[in-house]
Amino acid sequence: MPPTVAIVERHRELAGTLRKVVLFARCEPVVLSSCDELSTLPEPPAAVVVRVTTTMPADLPGNRLREYAGRSWVLALTTTQADLVEARRLRCDIVLQPAQQEQALYEALRHVVEERPPAADRKSTRLNSSHRT
Repeated sequence: MPPTVAIVERHRELAGTLRKVVLFARCEPVVLSSCDELSTLPEPPAAVVVRVTTTMPADLPGNRLREYAGRSWVLALTTTQADLVEARRLRCDIVLQPAQQEQALYEALRHVVEERPPAADRKSTRLNSSHRT
């Protein structure tokens, strides 16, 4: 059974695009409209994909993101430097910056699926485009 990846996204079109990337990475997508819904899943997903955007505060994942995600990897999609800072503050494991974000997300998901260490054992990774930094 493929690993589950939760996509936290309120906007249907963007959620659809992210869902396609998750499927392409051979994972099972579950689309949620808020981080609160993570607690309703029968078991924790392998990863949680969230969009961190400080220009639209209503779309921010919230301070309890890490708590809701538990041991799951948290992959943050960012656009601006302020978004990057916010994703780090939220303790996201992998932060994806704008250039070629779909490709970078695919590569990050493949990395998560191959490695899947417990949350306490892994170090935070930042990806700029499709490159680790």
